[in-house]
Order: sequence, then C-alpha cells, then structure tokens
Amino acid sequence: MDSIKALALLATLTFAAAPSAHAAAPENIRNHSFIVTWNETHNQSRDGGPFRDYSVPYGWTVYFSSAGRGFGRINIGANRGAGRHEVVGKGAKSFGGGERGMTFTGSGFVQTSTFGQAARRITVEITGSGCTAHVTVGKLPGAVAASFTRTDGRHFEIRSLEAGPASCRMQEGNAFAH
Repeated sequence: MDSIKALALLATLTFAAAPSAHAAAPENIRNHSFIVTWNETHNQSRDGGPFRDYSVPYGWTVYFSSAGRGFGRINIGANRGAGRHEVVGKGAKSFGGGERGMTFTGSGFVQTSTFGQAARRITVEITGSGCTAHVTVGKLPGAVAASFTRTDGRHFEIRSLEAGPASCRMQEGNAFAH
C-alpha cells in the first residue's frame, strides 16, 4: 500500500515541480527511439459493463528528435478494448484524459501519467547500447475504483491494477518513420 501512496504522491509532484520536464532531451538519447512493452492485470468495467479480470498488453514507443523533442505513441489492449494515443512534445493529456509528464534523469527518463484516481510511471534506464524499463501502476488510497473516460470516448472503471515485467529496446533513428 505504501508504494501506491508513493506513486500517487510522485505523480502529483512530477507535474507540479519538475524543472527538467520542460527541458529538451539530453544529447545521449536524441535521434533514438525506445520501445517498451509490458502487460497489466486489471479488474475493470468497460462502458458500464460488469467488472471482470483482464490481462492488458501495452506497447509504448517514444522517439527523441535531434532537436530534443519527444514524440510518443501508446497502444493499449487488443480486440474490443484496444486503443491508441499519440502525443508530441510536452503538456498533452494522457490517454485516460489526465495529466502526463516526462523528466530526464542522469541515466534515462521517466514518463508519468494519471487516469482517474490512478497513475502510471514508466522508468527507462539506458545501459550502454540498450535499455531497461520498469512500470509501476497504482490507485489512490481509499478510491474504490479509478474512473475515467479515455480520449477515444470509452469509459473505464478499474478496481485493481498491477503491472508485470517490462522489456525495453533502444534503436537509432525514428521508429515512426518505418
């Protein structure tokens, strides 16, 4: 439970006070793409239907241009519940309609987003010629469900969520150009 509280606090602080969130990407990640994939387990209701357990695949691709500007795309789910959201630069809303932000660390970057009463943090660390990733998700303490409407108009309520292990691949150039 403490990790969920910490995640919620982190998401709030990231958006309110992160000075590096407005900086361009550092030189070592410019002109590179990062592809992160993972699964999340949700107990959720879609569009007012019954609550059920789902295994939801995620794929997040981000490219940092030679000018340091970020371009991102997240693909969520498969089949009936699938969706895609694209963002350019900083300040765009998350796919769940909440806040989104990115900060750069000495060894990588962190993407945070909120959706309803929940938050997600994707941490990418650069390891020589590759990368590793870790995804943390959580719901605000005391919230029965994270309720939100995605940017594509679908309404979701999530009672519980957990992220599985993430994989990361780094490549030179723009992954969206292929």
